[in-house]
Amino acid sequence: MRDIRFRGKREDEWFYGDLITVDGDSFIFDDGEWNFVDPETVGEYTGLTDKNGTKVFEGDIVKFYTQGNETRGVVFWDSFARDRTIGFAIGSGSSTFTLNPIKNVEVIGNKWDNADLLEGENE
Repeated sequence: MRDIRFRGKREDEWFYGDLITVDGDSFIFDDGEWNFVDPETVGEYTGLTDKNGTKVFEGDIVKFYTQGNETRGVVFWDSFARDRTIGFAIGSGSSTFTLNPIKNVEVIGNKWDNADLLEGENE
């Protein structure tokens, strides 16, 4: 069974835990605390880790190599695919990959804190 966890950001701090939504407000609940977060920053844990053991969440920026070329993209759930399949938004398009194992993928940031890591990918 997959560990269903979320993360969300308030100002400069990330919180990890269960997602609770009340009257349109989003909270991450962990260790007995309700932490209000910006709902735009909420992302679900994919249940996967990258080649370094880092947990992969929706909204993460990852890099990987295909045919010797580095590619960067933003992680999202592919709602039409089977479990453990996530997609990468790359430029104006997207690709879907089954990432089991994901030994050649590395989390290098996220789209909220590190949007500059995607420069050049939209061309």
